[in-house]
Amino acid sequence: MMQVNIDSAVSNFSKSEVPAAVKKGDIFQVRIKEKHANGEATVDLRGREMKVKTEGDLPSSGKAFVEVIGTKDGLPVVKPAEPPVKQAVKPSADQQLTSLNGGKPVSSDVKAAVQILQDKGIPVTKQALQELTSFLKNSSGNLDDKLYSVTAAAQKQLDMSAKQLHLVHAALHGKTVGEEVGKLLKSEGLDPALQSKLSNAPKQLYDAGAGKLAEVLQTLSKKFPNDPVLKQLSQELKSGASLRQIASALQTGFSAELTADLSKKVSDAAKLEALMVSKMTALSNQPSSTLQSPSDPALDQLVDSLQKAIINVQKNPDMTGVLKEIQQTVLASEQLPASLSQSIQKAVEKASASLDQGRELAARQEVMQALQPAHMQLKPQTSAGDEGYQLSEQLAAALPAQSKDFIVTRISEKLSQAAIDFKQIKRDITRNLQHIDQQLLLQQKRAVPQVKPMLEATIKMLDQAILKSDFMLYTDMATEKKLLKGSSQLAEAARLVAKGQTAEAAKVVSEVKFMMEKINFKPADVRVQHMVSTELLQLDPPSLSKQAATTVSHSMNMLHQEPTGRQLFDHVRGMGLTHEHEQSHALLTKGKPQEELSASLKSMLLKMAQGEGESQAGKSDPMLTQLTGQQLLSKTDANGLQSMVMTLPYLLENKVEEFKVFLQSKSGEQKVDWENCSLYFLFETKKLGEVGIALTANDRMLSIKVKNDLPGFEEKMKPLTSLAKARLEDIGYEIGSIQFTKLLKETVSASPEPGKERSAIPAMTEKGFDFSI
Repeated sequence: MMQVNIDSAVSNFSKSEVPAAVKKGDIFQVRIKEKHANGEATVDLRGREMKVKTEGDLPSSGKAFVEVIGTKDGLPVVKPAEPPVKQAVKPSADQQLTSLNGGKPVSSDVKAAVQILQDKGIPVTKQALQELTSFLKNSSGNLDDKLYSVTAAAQKQLDMSAKQLHLVHAALHGKTVGEEVGKLLKSEGLDPALQSKLSNAPKQLYDAGAGKLAEVLQTLSKKFPNDPVLKQLSQELKSGASLRQIASALQTGFSAELTADLSKKVSDAAKLEALMVSKMTALSNQPSSTLQSPSDPALDQLVDSLQKAIINVQKNPDMTGVLKEIQQTVLASEQLPASLSQSIQKAVEKASASLDQGRELAARQEVMQALQPAHMQLKPQTSAGDEGYQLSEQLAAALPAQSKDFIVTRISEKLSQAAIDFKQIKRDITRNLQHIDQQLLLQQKRAVPQVKPMLEATIKMLDQAILKSDFMLYTDMATEKKLLKGSSQLAEAARLVAKGQTAEAAKVVSEVKFMMEKINFKPADVRVQHMVSTELLQLDPPSLSKQAATTVSHSMNMLHQEPTGRQLFDHVRGMGLTHEHEQSHALLTKGKPQEELSASLKSMLLKMAQGEGESQAGKSDPMLTQLTGQQLLSKTDANGLQSMVMTLPYLLENKVEEFKVFLQSKSGEQKVDWENCSLYFLFETKKLGEVGIALTANDRMLSIKVKNDLPGFEEKMKPLTSLAKARLEDIGYEIGSIQFTKLLKETVSASPEPGKERSAIPAMTEKGFDFSI
């Protein structure tokens, strides 16, 4: 770079005040002492007089800014320049916040919240500062809880609005879901204690009502010892007759003799039976021995062919192809009786003639009239017994007369379709496993490229059946556990295949195939009862608030009676925590929302909040806020982890309680890796206080820590460890260790309140939740 050296000897000032050299591009302020005719000037630079050559229009005197543009004849050449802009001094963090806050100082609480955002790489704008200030000022709770909520929202990269922060804060530290659900149930007359008794012991209700009627009959028999009507009613009561019929007979024949006390007992007995019937509308299935009896595969195949033909006649646009398939499958079967074969053959010939004349509708009707009777005649002969469910006479008689036929039809249709779906998925999975088994045994390691994708597809098919299929809504707990274990076994087989251990993989696949072949579809009474109750409710829909209460009541009762994975998943869906996701998925795949999701608790609360429930809207606010906050906290993390937070109500000793669930795993294809994940359950109980259960799964090896501060807790709980191990092993986990530790530390020095206990909620970190509390 060109530069001009300045002789420091002529300077009257210290070296620190005068630059040692004048470089090209430098801009200085000088005082012009004299301009010369030869284009030179004498200037004063910081008290030092020097000559320069000039270009441009410099003033003849006074101060001016000049820029050095080079040298000539040993002198600097300068031209006029604009004053340099002074570089602003970067303000401090406090000054920046004060500026964003309109010149007002920012409190230490807000500074702490801002620091959390900055640590997460979130820019702090004026709007964000206002939202943080509003949240910290207006939300309830102590500062630690509020900052924890800000941390959780920042970890999820949520919009830093006061509204979203409030939703997250409510989910983590707000009113309890259990308390709000309890209020809702009581306000709608669904006392949890009574509902639990109805679900678990309907016979007790009948016995209670029968006891009241027995007292009435005994009192009346003392006045009329030889009355034949009273003797007959007493005999009917002993034989288990309808309480309402006996009550009606007493009210009709002995109205004058019934005192107020006796009349109340009669009325109460009738109400108890009505309650019992509403919860005990069970279906009487065929005996299990019938369901497990050996079947005739050829006859089963014929019935399936008839069923498929009926569906094709209804839906397949190629009627000519349908007739051809009927001839190749149904009419070709040796199991088809001659009389049925003749009627179907004749119907096919008439249908072909109608098609030639362009009368397709008549052709379909002709074939349907022959296929349906044949299907009905042969179906009861199949030994699977999966589709022959009917309501018992007693329970069918208890249904409202105007809706009895409808209910019976609906239940039969749903269960028949569930049986068909189960049989289809069972057949597909068994066929896949048979093919995989053969490939592994015949080709061994050469089969890996073909077997691996088929095995993965079969696992996905089975998992989808467990979580999403309708037949799993009705099957029993034992079947669900077998399917869950089968899924875990196939996952193990996939790992063995990846390692090249084909013989071991084939053995596992063979075991699962054998298990699938033995499973038969048998609806569990308790699950079918729920279905019947739902159908009855839909006949005359009550208020939105009543529907919301009924939805969550049914969901909790089902989970209480059969605490399986599918029931818990349906409880989560029933609460509405998957509402938006599943509705959007249904819109994309089916073009319309799923009707069954409209019955979720959140769906009802949204309608109430929108005013459809008139004065009920106020009831929805706390629960709706809670549920929405939980959904925000369950969004996929930006760091690739899937962490979720849920607070779910459940029944404990006939009371509504709640438990919190914190889950995290690697996020892959929007699924939780159940073989490698961490779960933390936090229960609040009146007898034991807070109980935390931390589970860590690593390649299906499960480590468990049970945390509680109650003295003697470990001794009380240890007898249950063997039961817990057995149940977890049933669904495919291996148990590494079960430890008992303390839940809370005594004090937290950073707490604003001395001696305050630390929260049992896991800490939010960059790697998800920290369960080491």
